[in-house]
Amino acid sequence: MKFWREKICIDLSECASISSVIVQYDFQNDREVVEFVTKLANHFRICEEENLFDKYAVLPNQDGYFMRRSEIFLDDGSVDEILKDASMYSGNDIRKRMLYQGIVLDLPSNRIISIENVAPAITDYVRNNNKSIRTQDFEVRETFRKTCAWIRNNRKDGRVSKCFKELIENLHWFYDDEEIAESMAKSEQYDEVLKKYNVADINQLVNILASQSSTGNETISISKELLAQWGISSEEELQKALSKNIFGSAQIHYSKNDPELFSYVKDILNRSRTNIVNFLDKHEDYDFDKENLQLIKNTANTIFRVRKFEQEIYIIARPSDVEQIILYYDMEIDLLDFDKDCELWVENGIDPIPKKITLGKILKLTGVNKIPLRSLKNND
Repeated sequence: MKFWREKICIDLSECASISSVIVQYDFQNDREVVEFVTKLANHFRICEEENLFDKYAVLPNQDGYFMRRSEIFLDDGSVDEILKDASMYSGNDIRKRMLYQGIVLDLPSNRIISIENVAPAITDYVRNNNKSIRTQDFEVRETFRKTCAWIRNNRKDGRVSKCFKELIENLHWFYDDEEIAESMAKSEQYDEVLKKYNVADINQLVNILASQSSTGNETISISKELLAQWGISSEEELQKALSKNIFGSAQIHYSKNDPELFSYVKDILNRSRTNIVNFLDKHEDYDFDKENLQLIKNTANTIFRVRKFEQEIYIIARPSDVEQIILYYDMEIDLLDFDKDCELWVENGIDPIPKKITLGKILKLTGVNKIPLRSLKNND
């Protein structure tokens, strides 16, 4: 048994990452690999052979790469994913040091990363890049836009208010003069509407609109086909979508115990991305490393970066099995509205060649022939 324990550690460490383990062994996804490592850690603890974690790199960090116990830190759960992104762009990529979530490991208190550890670097970055964040790359400015929203929404939490005290007092650092002016204009319009209709505050307005909305007798059944249209591949993503009320006032019905509900969506999302990547890889206009694809976070792995004609662009890859796609993720919409080029590709698992969805195709498929431009100057 001692020989086999060490043999497993050697094999895992040679793989170097979760993705390599999936390719070389009979694992279907990241979760199965993490479950295996968790069981391995429990077994080593019982056998008192945890020293193998110091000898071999078999503990995955939150980027999916294996590390030794002496290199890894625990995640105490206080650092939101958006703060991890902000920390990365601030020069402190904590995911590279944090143990993959779900794996239990005993480490001393000084080997735990918390919100107190990431706040200083984020604060320094925002302070030093005062009002210039909007000029950064799309991913950077989008990350700090969400960071600002997260801090603002959680500032009543004692821990957050203490860690981000300086940023809470200077939220304007996240914006440039143009954004501040636009926000002030919207605030004035909001006040005018409340005054015009004699409404006290936003809560009263919400109640009025809710009372005038439909009774919500319609029932929507959440099926795997519906989720595939939206590109929603997990319970967490579905709950976020429901919290945004994307289905309106309809009553929602779905079976939480249906194992095929999300696995189907994950499978066709992975299939469409793989087939689109393989197709573009053979196209001389596109240049990228398909083995280390630069996937954009928080988009169900539907977006990645490539170079086309020596310029970096974004590709949105979506399955078209159910003959309709719905661009639900904010990141997808924002990318299509970004000043960098972005291409939307779809694939149905049947046709040998994926299809690029151009503006002309969208106009023909939807029947739209009028594009209002009256607000373009203000929104540009």
